[in-house]
Amino acid sequence: RALRGMPPDLVLCSTATRADETAQHALASAYLTPTVKRLGELYESDVARHLEAVRYVAESGCASCERLLIVGHNPTLQGFVSQLVSRPVTMRTGALAVVALSIQHWGEIDASTRGVLVGLFDPEMLKKKARAGLSS
Repeated sequence: RALRGMPPDLVLCSTATRADETAQHALASAYLTPTVKRLGELYESDVARHLEAVRYVAESGCASCERLLIVGHNPTLQGFVSQLVSRPVTMRTGALAVVALSIQHWGEIDASTRGVLVGLFDPEMLKKKARAGLSS
């Protein structure tokens, strides 16, 4: 439900089964059907490889995409978000961070790219919102 107001144009997801299940559950609960690209680069990776994967895959797979959803693993995903917003961000398993970046296209993203943390959604809050949405 948290994704409904900002639906992703493309989802980059780790090849791990748990990550894929998380992505599918989040998209289904928000009634969204974007393209999902599964990337081995997001599994047992580091921040530099995440940046490279986002830059390459988003550019080659969806040059006009404005919003990406990345489903990966900690501590790397937490480190990736922390680097983008220039401060420590703690993300529990299943959390959703929304970061706004001032770039024209995904090929511009690199280690110096900085953005603003627009929202950080705890997994328990997301579950409550999903249950509330199902009952309304």
